[in-house]
Amino acid sequence: MQVSTSAILGAMAEPVERHLPNWVGRATPHTLRHFAASDLYAQGMNVVAIQEMLGHR
Repeated sequence: MQVSTSAILGAMAEPVERHLPNWVGRATPHTLRHFAASDLYAQGMNVVAIQEMLGHR
């Protein structure tokens, strides 16, 4: 089963408004994925491990 982008954005709306008010209307699953990857890298995780975790080849 696939979940539509609009369903994901709808589920994200309230948490983004509460925790990331500057990102209202700009936060997408893709931007959150990049934020998480950047945070893991900043904390010292190996970039290859991050790529593998995210499914990059």
